[in-house]
Order: sequence, then structure tokens, then C-alpha cells
Amino acid sequence: MNDWQPMETAPKDGTYILLGNDAGSWVGKFQDKFQSGYRPADPWQSMMLNHRHMGRYPSIKPTHWMPLPKTPEKER
Repeated sequence: MNDWQPMETAPKDGTYILLGNDAGSWVGKFQDKFQSGYRPADPWQSMMLNHRHMGRYPSIKPTHWMPLPKTPEKER
């Protein structure tokens, strides 16, 4: 299963996934509430080191998702 899927089917358990829309794609996870009790307007948290694109363009929200690929296996 490596096709883009609608956000309604995305896991909401904190699993890292690939998020995307017509502007690009990024790694993220669902987090609707932080330890402090803060609830973000967009619960899809970007895991990119430079995630300013999320704040600079608040209308950029994921429309689709897919699982991350498996990690490479060690060569023998």
C-alpha cells in the first residue's frame, strides 16, 4: 500500500507518516493535544527541522497521506 490516501483514513495514534498536498510532502504525525493542554488548530504536526512553512502558510494542510517506506536492510 504505497498510494496516497485521504486524510480521513490517516492514523491518529502518533505514528509518523508521509503527509502531502498539491504544494509538496513532508513527514508528520497527528497530535491534537500537547502536554501543556494546548490544542493546535491543525493537529498534523510537521517533523521537518525547518517547519516554518506550516506557520508561514497556515492554509497549507495535508490533504493526503501514505505510510513511510520500510527502512533499508543491512547488506550482508
